[in-house]
Amino acid sequence: MVIWALASGLLAFFPDDPGGTPTQAAGRIHLALAFVAFLAILIGAILLSGALRDRPVWGRVGAPMTILSCAAVIPLLLLGHSHFRANSLGGLYEKIFLAIQLLWVLVVVSPIAARNQPRAAREPTA
Repeated sequence: MVIWALASGLLAFFPDDPGGTPTQAAGRIHLALAFVAFLAILIGAILLSGALRDRPVWGRVGAPMTILSCAAVIPLLLLGHSHFRANSLGGLYEKIFLAIQLLWVLVVVSPIAARNQPRAAREPTA
């Protein structure tokens, strides 16, 4: 997860090339960082899902964590299959992959957020 965060942060300093234009140095760095970030979040999500799935805090979200982390493989493979050609669905696959990963993060942090609420907020009022 740390590798994903660092690579994602560095992406802001290396803009992608506009579609249909030749790839410049910054665009190549952007693609390399994106590749590292995507693989890091995919591997991290799968490994963390497996490690956290059986712990009591994550009991209810264990299955969704695992399903989402494994489902993210599909748009990533489709993205690679698009070969980043102009007029391909690569951008759509990229957005689907990122949406799945962000949903995974939301699922993972939801039990943490629920536990950190003040006791009065967790108890229903009569």
